[in-house]
Amino acid sequence: MSPPADPTSPEPANLAALQAARLREIGAYLRQVRLDQQQTIEAIAQATFIQAYQLKAIEAGDLNALPRAIYVQGFLKKYAIALNLNGKEIAAGFPVGS
Repeated sequence: MSPPADPTSPEPANLAALQAARLREIGAYLRQVRLDQQQTIEAIAQATFIQAYQLKAIEAGDLNALPRAIYVQGFLKKYAIALNLNGKEIAAGFPVGS
């Protein structure tokens, strides 16, 4: 399984929709990798210092349950690194705007 592709530069009006779509894709990917590695949400939370409810929101693609986009991007990076993935590449797939 390969990571989701990088987004294009979004128009400001479409940014929220693009963020929601990308979070669903990235969250599903991270969840699948976590399950393939037989890791629990709790283990990832302990390794990343990200609250379990926030990791679950990432996996579910629930942008409304998460803080501002720049923080979400940081969470994605830390989560990916905890799964031995390229955190910078994964985080870059989530647009934060200008």
